[in-house]
Amino acid sequence: MATASAAQIGAFIEMMAPLAVEQAKKHGNKLFASVCIAQAAHETGWGAGSPTMMKYNAPFGIKVGNSAYHFGTAWKGASYNSKTKEYYGGSKTATEIRDNFRAYSSISDAVEDYMDLLCTASRYKAGVGCATPEESIRAIGPIYATGPAYAESIIKIINSKTYNLKKYDAGEAYKPITPELILDIVNGEYGNGSIRQAKLTAQGYNYDDVRKKINELDKIGQSFLPEIKNKAGEYWLSVVRLMGI
Repeated sequence: MATASAAQIGAFIEMMAPLAVEQAKKHGNKLFASVCIAQAAHETGWGAGSPTMMKYNAPFGIKVGNSAYHFGTAWKGASYNSKTKEYYGGSKTATEIRDNFRAYSSISDAVEDYMDLLCTASRYKAGVGCATPEESIRAIGPIYATGPAYAESIIKIINSKTYNLKKYDAGEAYKPITPELILDIVNGEYGNGSIRQAKLTAQGYNYDDVRKKINELDKIGQSFLPEIKNKAGEYWLSVVRLMGI
């Protein structure tokens, strides 16, 4: 499985977070957005480790199942066949098999189907409405996957200070950081200092996340585009194009 770069991880979180928060709210906040994001990250290697899953907009690896049951309306019946690893009878040795997995028209549909599944299927009842993300995934994990350390792997992602996924569990509105926003900021559209912070906050952005993203992109740009000196124009346009955002 390919290792995701810091930029790929950041982009994956920006893609998943608003969808997870939206669907958590829609489902009465019975499930934690951090659990949703962390499971998708683990299943796909932050999107970089499983191109097939991302091709079919299927970041959760939900199998079709013998009954092909529709827990809601987000899954339209499409599927794909792929290799997967299962751990049978508590074994720590994986067995490689092939199975059919749900495919979706969009990542948004996948997140909605994931939430519908966990909130509807009786087998996940113990993991719904829990007090903490850790309690939730420890109840969900052994049923959702056969991996012997599955739940603890998800918890490690949730509790990582690098990813800070628990901030999405508050259910607050979250706006993704787009290339257009970055270019507007570096071109002075939001002013500077406290004025910039006030404007971004008022529009629903997390100021610390925005500042961190710009600093990360600048560091990458200085490494790969040092010959471009016009940071207010061509430099930043080249940086966002380089990062594919």
